[in-house]
Amino acid sequence: KEGELLIYILAHISNDLDGRLTYHISQCWIRKDYRGNPIVKQWWEAIRQRSKECLCKHLVITSSRNPKAYERWLGGGLHTYATMLKQTL
Repeated sequence: KEGELLIYILAHISNDLDGRLTYHISQCWIRKDYRGNPIVKQWWEAIRQRSKECLCKHLVITSSRNPKAYERWLGGGLHTYATMLKQTL
């Protein structure tokens, strides 16, 4: 239906550890019935293109999901960059 939310992305541009501009995606959601749909790869390419237009040299996704899920949804070319540790207080 028109006006329904299919995807949202919360992103910002910052410097990475090497000082290069990075398009950092801190939240991303795709409506469940669109996951696995080929259009997701088109959306992903639009995000990648936008990051290039912003002169970013890296694209980073912060996620609590297994990185393999992103490989399935978005295709190859991703690699694990960092590990975050969390402790409940």
